[in-house]
Amino acid sequence: MEAGAPWSRTTSRALALGGVHALVDCASGYLIFRDLGTSALGYPTIVTLVVLYNTLAFGGQVPVGAITDRTRTYRGAAVLGALLAATSLVVAPWAVIAGIVVVGVGNALFHVGAGAHVLAASRNRSTESGVFVGPGAVGLAAGILMGGQRLEARWFIVTLLVVAVFLLPRLIEPSARSGQASSLPRPRSRALLITLACASMLVGSVTVRALVGGAVSGSWRGISTEVMLLLALAACGGKMLGGFVSDRLGWATTSVAALLISAPLVSALVRTPVGAVLGMLIFQMTMPVTLKAMHHILPTRPGLAFGIPCLALLVGALPGLYRVQLLPHWAHSLALVVTSAVLVGWGLRLLVRAGADGGPRPELARALRPTAS
Repeated sequence: MEAGAPWSRTTSRALALGGVHALVDCASGYLIFRDLGTSALGYPTIVTLVVLYNTLAFGGQVPVGAITDRTRTYRGAAVLGALLAATSLVVAPWAVIAGIVVVGVGNALFHVGAGAHVLAASRNRSTESGVFVGPGAVGLAAGILMGGQRLEARWFIVTLLVVAVFLLPRLIEPSARSGQASSLPRPRSRALLITLACASMLVGSVTVRALVGGAVSGSWRGISTEVMLLLALAACGGKMLGGFVSDRLGWATTSVAALLISAPLVSALVRTPVGAVLGMLIFQMTMPVTLKAMHHILPTRPGLAFGIPCLALLVGALPGLYRVQLLPHWAHSLALVVTSAVLVGWGLRLLVRAGADGGPRPELARALRPTAS
């Protein structure tokens, strides 16, 4: 399945897994805002538990990815993750701290299990990555809204997650087929250095985008529910659209252009509804490319390839979780987005030179620049 190919069965499965992704994130948002938000715990404790959840859910994807890559248990990890997300909602009314821990672990397990399968099945395309990761933003926003409004949606979410647990084995191939071939030659020293540089640039780009994305959402948090929902829809649409456009026009071209176009929108115009929503839509178009590029760096470890960018998201989001203002002026956000564009553009350029033999990778040259011969 090459860049530019039409919608396929693999894409449909990625979209179905994206629906389950939305449910898992919905459970997380509902628990935090319904159970933790209305608990008798003090504000500092609540902040600490939110940071604990994010550490488990995002930072935990690196060790989970390493373990599932070694055991090839992607299907099992995804099923267990969805089951734990459902369990957390049952436990939280009586033991909210236990609920936070369970939903955080479940989130990490599901994301890595399902995400690794999507990366491995999508070959040289980023479309499937965008289709899978996009719906999570909508699910999280729905959970936050229902939890914040104290709507009784707990058992509805639990029921949908239980149904998803029985459907997941049909959506994820057996673990033996979920990873790419492991018979690649050992990289030469020069190729290894290029690979490390490429990975560092991609991770740096994700970290910067997480910092700016958190600032965009923070600009409207508590001010307008309507804009917050539109921002979630824009984040979802941007990730999904980014995969499709990147496979048509080229990964580097689309990613760099999207970041540069979005730069004034998410900085100077971020306090206007149109600027924030349109900026978020375009800004998020780079995410599926970053995930798929990381998989090409770690072709036999899709779990770790999915987990590392998620750890970068956590690092970039931490200042916002503690309400630390690192971007007091719009010019700072503008400079960071441009920096992210430089990092991702340079990182993707290096990617085609990161072959195990130290030479170019023509299959990736076509993915980055579809018009290349």
